[in-house]
Amino acid sequence: MSRDEFLRIEDLHTSFKTGRGIVRAVDGVTLSLARGESLGIVGESGSGKTVLARSIMGLLPPRATTRTGKIFFNGEELTAMDSERLRDYWGAQIAMVFQDPMTALNPVMKIGRQVTEHMIHHMNVDRDNAKQIALKLLTEVGIPEPGKRFDDYPHQMSGGMRQRIMIAIALACGPSLLLADEPTTALDVTVQAQILRLLAEQRAERNMSMILVTHDLGVVASNTDRVAVMYGGRIMETAKTASLFANMRHPYTKALFDSIPNLKNPSHTELTVIPGRPPDLVNPPPGCKFAARCDYATDQCRSEEPTLQTDGDTEHSFACWHPVGVRGKAGVSNA
Repeated sequence: MSRDEFLRIEDLHTSFKTGRGIVRAVDGVTLSLARGESLGIVGESGSGKTVLARSIMGLLPPRATTRTGKIFFNGEELTAMDSERLRDYWGAQIAMVFQDPMTALNPVMKIGRQVTEHMIHHMNVDRDNAKQIALKLLTEVGIPEPGKRFDDYPHQMSGGMRQRIMIAIALACGPSLLLADEPTTALDVTVQAQILRLLAEQRAERNMSMILVTHDLGVVASNTDRVAVMYGGRIMETAKTASLFANMRHPYTKALFDSIPNLKNPSHTELTVIPGRPPDLVNPPPGCKFAARCDYATDQCRSEEPTLQTDGDTEHSFACWHPVGVRGKAGVSNA
């Protein structure tokens, strides 16, 4: 493991046994993350983003689940640890903001206790000090009247406020790695900007690494250093954020970008969509998993699965036989 690789994922596979067969939710992912770096993972629903994040944490159902490959965090192999050992890392060194605060928060436990319990366990502080830290965190994430809300239950708060509570819980012990799974989904645009700004400030202050899971390319563009595009459980393209947006190489990445509503278009302009549906991960098709939805697919795409390759920029890799921008192939070059 390189000194620059704070987190290293090697050939990770996560599958679930179901009544229909084996679901290959994560299918051979290799990624790395430097200390203080922010990595965005984007893709449609069902592409494997959330399962990848939970696989890193080790938060997977104990039954009917198989995880292979290796995950190294700060020089330690997480995949070799049992759940008891992992508890020393959860919250204290690695934290996660879950996508759905409705189910992630304990409905019968007051907000204050949920924010402070990790601090009392990991930071060896008493309840009074933990409460003061918690009130400061609640203020930072935009909770009005934190002293009052401290003694409220989750059902007394809106969905957006519950999501902010989740972020406060994740940041409580000052983790060095934060996994944020759609952290602003339930928030309006103004609060979304506040939360993203807060996460950026926390990253800078603590030199915290972050993996931001989202379907929103706009969020990724301004809040990450690098981007990994997932589809069908695999990484289709990865690059520095600026490089990806300036020179998209995979047709799926371009299709995601083309699906973003354009404010310059006239009112009632029909939105661009990606035709078809994501692949069945129980019976995945041969070849490239995106071939059935790609306008530029050939017989090679439908029979041979491409591996990640580079084209000039060693930090920009893509898994495509006919990358965007190559004359006569996908996305004809304007040159």
